[in-house]
Amino acid sequence: MRLEWKLRHKASNRIPIFICTSTSAARMAFLQNDNTVDQNLNIDKLTLDDISDEDEIQSSFEESASLWQRHSPTFVSRNDIKKKHKKPKGGECSNALEDEEPYDDISDTEYYDEHAYRMSEVAESYRKYEDMFKDKEPGELFIPRCSQETLSDDEIDIQSAIPDEYVTCDEEYALWSAKLKDRKRKTEMESVEEEKEDEGDEEEGEGEIKKDRKSCVICVAELEISPLSTEGMSYNNKVQETKYNYTEVLGKSILFYEAQRSGRLPLNKRVVWRSDSCLDDKGHLGEDLSGGWYDSGNFIKFGLPMAWSTTVLAWGLISFKGAYKHAGLLNSILECIKWPADYFIKCHTKKYEFYYQVGDPVKDQDRWGRAEGMALPRPSFKVDRENPGSDVVGETVAALAACAIAFNDTDPSYSSLLLKHAKQLYKFADRYRSNYPSQEHYTTTKSYGNKLCWAAAWMHYATNKTKYLNHAKDLYNDFQLCDPSYSFAWDDSGPGVQMLMHLLTGDEIYRDHFVEYMDKWLPFVEVPYTRKGLVYRNPWGCLRYAGNNAFLALMAANSGIRMEHYIDFAIQQIHYILGDAGRSYVCGFGENHPVRPHHRESSISSTGAGPHGIDALYSEEPNPHCLEGALVGGPDMEDYYTDNRQDYRANEVTCDFNAGFQSAISGLLHFSLLDML
Repeated sequence: MRLEWKLRHKASNRIPIFICTSTSAARMAFLQNDNTVDQNLNIDKLTLDDISDEDEIQSSFEESASLWQRHSPTFVSRNDIKKKHKKPKGGECSNALEDEEPYDDISDTEYYDEHAYRMSEVAESYRKYEDMFKDKEPGELFIPRCSQETLSDDEIDIQSAIPDEYVTCDEEYALWSAKLKDRKRKTEMESVEEEKEDEGDEEEGEGEIKKDRKSCVICVAELEISPLSTEGMSYNNKVQETKYNYTEVLGKSILFYEAQRSGRLPLNKRVVWRSDSCLDDKGHLGEDLSGGWYDSGNFIKFGLPMAWSTTVLAWGLISFKGAYKHAGLLNSILECIKWPADYFIKCHTKKYEFYYQVGDPVKDQDRWGRAEGMALPRPSFKVDRENPGSDVVGETVAALAACAIAFNDTDPSYSSLLLKHAKQLYKFADRYRSNYPSQEHYTTTKSYGNKLCWAAAWMHYATNKTKYLNHAKDLYNDFQLCDPSYSFAWDDSGPGVQMLMHLLTGDEIYRDHFVEYMDKWLPFVEVPYTRKGLVYRNPWGCLRYAGNNAFLALMAANSGIRMEHYIDFAIQQIHYILGDAGRSYVCGFGENHPVRPHHRESSISSTGAGPHGIDALYSEEPNPHCLEGALVGGPDMEDYYTDNRQDYRANEVTCDFNAGFQSAISGLLHFSLLDML
């Protein structure tokens, strides 16, 4: 059974929309008149955009899962439509490649012509969200033609408005689409053995469509779930009930990052027990280096983990932006990532100079106190042409590029500023190659190659310039990033590179390399599990590894890769963290949550009451300030955990611990809003 598509691929780094033109649309999740998706879509404005005969792709139903990742998803407004097959002319187009020219404007009078089709008769109820179609870049739609045997007379008339040479569809497609609406999502995770039995049962019977997450690959495209962004996503009117309140966890995790702020705090600060601190952080020539995040329970500002955390948080925002919007946290997460982004700009003091650390780790560790009023010397450390650091600079490039994408809609001028610094830093990282002098803290165990490739991929995503993508491909091969990594974390972005390169290019080789890595984290494969179900890579920050890989798994599922297995993996790991093991590991959330994290600032009262200094470290009382949203290190291999701030292995909190975890939470909220958990 094969499905034939015709398309024109315009320059973009996003993916296409799959839409049926008929209200047998009722058989497709995109136009379905039930609870699968918000019904208020202005189908009247959807149209074809310069589809040419030479671009013909044939794909089976399963193969089309990869097809829809490779091309451009956008809504098309009437000003985007051309009357005939015109060659693009001059002008500017923000997402055009350097070697392509953009489209010219189209007048309203050309809207209803032979290359457009109107669905007003069947789309009356979908017109509420007209704003969704405004100010979008020109793009393409895949529009399958359903078998006329499945259509009413009115639907046939509408179908006939589409030129036959544009799109065709196998007769089986309508039947396949009809069965999609009967698919129901499992509401609770099942054991791996039960899943295998269920999959075997569902595969029985000739011609039946599996009713698991894998069967919704094309449905995902119909619902416009972009592996790059969920901008414009319409969620269900009825929110799926989940075991834990993901919105609450998201909000608290953002609060944790606010508690980690260094520098002059805003007047509207929400963490009331924090105040201005370390305002005199300076570079070697007196440059202002105030701001940024304190790394953990101490007061050092480490550039590499801070940049990695920023990249991952921004990636989660870009990929699951609709979830943040639905939770009412879009402004909060933008303010969250802007704090370190502003700091990185300060640290870029010259074209080939970047400050990667402020503070003396040894002296800082010896002092248990608050950041406010701290009198310790605060030395700063930089990389330059004589002492380069492609890894820390490359990760900073990725962070700035990701933030530029995140701010492009709300603050274009700030986005441009971020890209300006990212471009200069990218040249620095590439031209003067070396691992950075880490001062014996946060020393990278991998070559700088994975960070440089990570930076190139993000620069392509942010600019859509082919030179960055070509460079990323070369770096990927030169540094053998196909090899499975130990884990996705601050010192190794390899698995993230594999996932991002697949999303940007659609190339199956990157997908295969990622799947090889990700599958090793599934139960009974390679990485060990605790008795209660936590994937256990390393005793130090074990929950960090679970959260990071849960996020990557959801990114893969969002692009149609092994959805059943990867969503279940993410649910299992995140729910373990939130309470499935009998306690929560997130401060301020859930039952029996940690109250004594290894965190100086929250362990000493801002009012002066209670123990101070080393006495606060050894006190058995809960921290006087709740460090809301902080993810602690976690239990041992036997699921044993003690809530004791002296046990820094189990109770350390860091910015990178929360990054992947928070982005995974946004992914679970996204899928729950689609009723897919």
